[in-house]
Amino acid sequence: MRKLLKVFGVIVVVLGILAVICAGLGYRYYFDPVDISQRKAKFTISPETTFVTEPVDSLGYVDYEAAVNQRLSKGIKPEENAVVFLLKATGPNPERANLSDRFFQALGIPRPVKTPDDYVNQRLFADEKKASSESRDPDFFAEEQPLMSRPWLAKDHPVCVEWLEKNAVALKYADQASRCPKYYHPAIIPQRDTPGHNGRVSLLNALLPILQPTRDMANALICRAMLKLGEGRHDEAWADLLTVHRLSRRTSHGGTYIGNLVGYAIEIKAFEADLVYLELVKPNANKIQSLLHDLDNLPPHGDIVATLNQMERLMFLDTLQNVYRHGLHELDAAANNKNEMKRPTRATRTWLNAQDWNVIFTMGNEWYDRCEAACRIPNRAERTAEIADLKSELNLLSDASRNIMSDKLVASVTWSATSGQSERLAYFVLRMMSPALDKINDAKDRREQMAQNFRIACALAAYKADNGRYPDKLDALQPKYLPTIPLDLFSGEPLIYEPDDDGYLLYSVGVNGEDEGGRSYDDLPKGDDIVVRMPRPPRQK
Repeated sequence: MRKLLKVFGVIVVVLGILAVICAGLGYRYYFDPVDISQRKAKFTISPETTFVTEPVDSLGYVDYEAAVNQRLSKGIKPEENAVVFLLKATGPNPERANLSDRFFQALGIPRPVKTPDDYVNQRLFADEKKASSESRDPDFFAEEQPLMSRPWLAKDHPVCVEWLEKNAVALKYADQASRCPKYYHPAIIPQRDTPGHNGRVSLLNALLPILQPTRDMANALICRAMLKLGEGRHDEAWADLLTVHRLSRRTSHGGTYIGNLVGYAIEIKAFEADLVYLELVKPNANKIQSLLHDLDNLPPHGDIVATLNQMERLMFLDTLQNVYRHGLHELDAAANNKNEMKRPTRATRTWLNAQDWNVIFTMGNEWYDRCEAACRIPNRAERTAEIADLKSELNLLSDASRNIMSDKLVASVTWSATSGQSERLAYFVLRMMSPALDKINDAKDRREQMAQNFRIACALAAYKADNGRYPDKLDALQPKYLPTIPLDLFSGEPLIYEPDDDGYLLYSVGVNGEDEGGRSYDDLPKGDDIVVRMPRPPRQK
């Protein structure tokens, strides 16, 4: 009996050890990282799910990088592409970006050669001067904004003149770029050129290195225009300002909302400089009509609805596809621009497999359809309200999905899809990826309000040229100087106009909708009003 008990005890111990081993193997099976990069896609390729249906790779995944570039580059020749001339201005490595051969192949040009004439921004030039101990103007970089907002003379700022002269060739190319009828900036993912990437690439990581140099060169052109104004070369100054306007319009056609925002920011600066021109030159009515004719014949800004469908929507769908293929950690890796990403555990993989990906893709597409519809609303107040409602709705719907990336959460659910989990995953990714429509909407309308304000300022200048004074009310401008007086885009009410003996104050209440007495970003304390003040006050330091 004792031997039997002893044998039984040994069996129990052995079984216990085996149970522990099996449990460990089971745990490793479910929770050890797995490489599923070569797993075939099992979701439907269709306009309702993936939006674009080609090209598709051998595993059944949409090649969104290729799809984006096909859409953006269609019918564009290198000689009519503004980006080609901007690269002639910046050289082969704008913003020190290491652009791949595929980038230049997409443009249809050889890789540019670095030259001494490549654009050097103000900060780098100032650093070079300080390093060589040649600079007698240590605050050169800090002077950029003042030199963009007032006429100045070469004798007062010799280092700035030297900087502009060094960039003369680059600015000539920038002018040529602004005159090009097309704008195609390839969306090239750097990681795709890395051996062994196993499909682990994201459109979120596509480089956009031309945008910041374009903004820098626009600032340089405004600085040069202010120098020309100071020297009395009015027509040359206006030509530089028109180049800035054209650059802003071209930049907004790049297919991303970042491009739209940079384009709006450039043109807002241009309109501020236009007001300096208007004050200093004091053009007569005929000259003012010529200025407005120039502005009316500028190319249009990029449409934000087109941008939504050119790349923004496709970046979201590409991210969804990568989550399906590689796991939820793809979101964190894409957001942090990393190529080294954690492999999903089998538990996570099993949970992701259980989701209805056709539902997830379709929900994402439907959300972008709603964003598109909101952006098409013509009335500012109605459009802004709809965008705010979409944002609030998405925040509420995705609150329950905040912990969806947790392996503990995944481990706690069954290995089959439970009700609502696919929807939760869709809302979670949307929360991270949905474009900031409110910011785009506000920036677009701020630029439009600046354009309207400048047109009214031109009408007021023409009225004064004819009558020797500014009118008591804006109504006096119509119909001779303006066919109608536009309302404030942000309030829907008449713009605020306050004439005085020497000039006037004209302003919109701006994005926040609050009348702050004509205080703008340049005032202390700062305000949000969009302001024209004649004569222009001294710049506050």
